[in-house]
Amino acid sequence: MARLVGVADVWGELTLIPGDGGRRSRRGFAYQDAVTLLACLDMEKLGHTRISWEDLEDIQCARGDVPIYKQVKTQEGAQTRFSIASICRAEKNKDPHTSILGKLFSGKPLPDGASFVLVVNETPGADLYCFVSANDGRDRSYLEDHKRDIVTRLDGLTVSDGRDLAWCADRFEVEIRQRDIEDVENDALRKLEPHAVGMLRAAPLISELDNALTAILTCIAREARAKEVTTWTAEEFHTKLQSCISKAIGVGQNGELQPLIPLRDKLAPAGVSEAEAARIADTMTRFRRLYRSSVGLQQETFNDLSDDIHAICTEVMAKRRGGEISAGAESYMKTLEQVKNLPQVISGEIPLRHAHALLSDITARCQNRYADAS
Repeated sequence: MARLVGVADVWGELTLIPGDGGRRSRRGFAYQDAVTLLACLDMEKLGHTRISWEDLEDIQCARGDVPIYKQVKTQEGAQTRFSIASICRAEKNKDPHTSILGKLFSGKPLPDGASFVLVVNETPGADLYCFVSANDGRDRSYLEDHKRDIVTRLDGLTVSDGRDLAWCADRFEVEIRQRDIEDVENDALRKLEPHAVGMLRAAPLISELDNALTAILTCIAREARAKEVTTWTAEEFHTKLQSCISKAIGVGQNGELQPLIPLRDKLAPAGVSEAEAARIADTMTRFRRLYRSSVGLQQETFNDLSDDIHAICTEVMAKRRGGEISAGAESYMKTLEQVKNLPQVISGEIPLRHAHALLSDITARCQNRYADAS
């Protein structure tokens, strides 16, 4: 439902001109979600003060009160490359408002300094390539001609705030992102790592970074589907990112691993006191750091042990729910006995303290319980 909006409404209104999210990754996220995350990660570097998405455009950045409207379009490599003709071509009834560029330019406030960006995943045709902002070596000799071409092709398009098409074309740029969403996500992983290092005070595991990436992308995708438009300042994004990293890696914002509260709650039905739980959590914390620093054969050994302990937890939980084992202390004791009798523990390949610490880690992170919630 289109509405008339003023400059003051740029950050509080929702319009219904969605872009195409494009292809999806193996994780299930849309290309547009990943590009939105990159925009958030680059917010401070680029001097942006706010970002929203699925608002007046696919992505909307701002420097102060000046909006930067970004529309995301993807295409497969075998298709004809984007050109001025294709992005100005009307999709319905020869109406320029239904073209890619018509949607980008129209239906939104245009205060002084506003700009437009078309984000694509393939190198565009030569005429559109003139508008690529990141290519300092581009041929600008025909840029003015191409701007006039845009104005001609969009004849009949009306834009807000007394602006004209020439004004819009002067403020239009093209941004080329990676071709595949996996490459965009890998770029995001590289940008995420310094944030995780700042919290861990150590290099995170690849799996931990991947979990953090999935958590923040899930948040962005969920907010994109919400009825209310989400707007993040740089500080709000940083807070959200820290929360996602903390949940994914099990680390607090002060750099300390903080699993005690959930672990304590899970151990309480087994008769473990808070003091005992605190000692168990401390052992687990030290083991997590050991695991994080392990490589090669040692890490494979820990991973194999983790699989075995997961299997034990699943078996004990099934027997408890089947009535063969009582909940609470007996379930805990049976789990500890089976862990103690693992071949790699009996042989001394894995110290018992490490096996117990890994059991605690699994209990803290996963669904292992010694009694079901009442």
